[in-house]
Amino acid sequence: MSEKLDGVRAIWTGSTFLSRLGNPFYAPAWFTKKLPKDRVLDGELFTARGDFQKCVSIVRTQDNPDAWKFTVSYRVFDIPSERNLSFEDRMKSLKKLFEFINGPDGLRTPWLRLVDHEICKNKAHLIEKLDEMGRLGGEGMMIREPGSLYEEGRSKTLLKVKRFLDCDAIVRGHEQGQGRNAGVCGALRCEMLTGVGGKPNGVFFKCGSGLTDKLRSKPPKIGSVIIVKYQELSKSGNPRFPTFQGVRAD
Repeated sequence: MSEKLDGVRAIWTGSTFLSRLGNPFYAPAWFTKKLPKDRVLDGELFTARGDFQKCVSIVRTQDNPDAWKFTVSYRVFDIPSERNLSFEDRMKSLKKLFEFINGPDGLRTPWLRLVDHEICKNKAHLIEKLDEMGRLGGEGMMIREPGSLYEEGRSKTLLKVKRFLDCDAIVRGHEQGQGRNAGVCGALRCEMLTGVGGKPNGVFFKCGSGLTDKLRSKPPKIGSVIIVKYQELSKSGNPRFPTFQGVRAD
């Protein structure tokens, strides 16, 4: 098991970073200089826990390389170019790669890091780590089936564990605010996306919690794909107590 990072998923192709949907992220040359040219890596562009929207803003901007300095790191958790090896053997390969990149003390390029994994002893151990992540402001935990192969997209051998649920949704409209939010956006009118690739499923709901004053003045555009956190689904399939988390980077 490992920490579920609250960043932007990024595949290193050997020459560039790509999002889950194949869109490029324009990292500065110094940031990628030590990454391998002959291997594909899977990881997360990450700034800090609870800092998702800032991370998205930096990695989606093409003309502000200075914003990456001392802020963004690439946290690697798998190596798709060695997909036929077991998870444990892939981790051994990554460990050797990062010892070469960063040296035994790990100080050469602190913005390139290997995600720490540990063996999950039992359910109680998982809950203990989940509670620890919660106290630290973390997103949750990822659990991996021993001996599993690398798979693209959703996988039964790699699961995320959180204290809450989340989903993707497409913004269909803006609801006018009232009271202190008069004249700005009071809530986003959304349609839930489900399945691989995110298909609209006809479930509509409003999401106002989590919107800052800045976002209410300039809300995500209609058609934007956002991440929504919620407690559970109602009997009609609507997310209960939805909270805006951020706009998808890819």
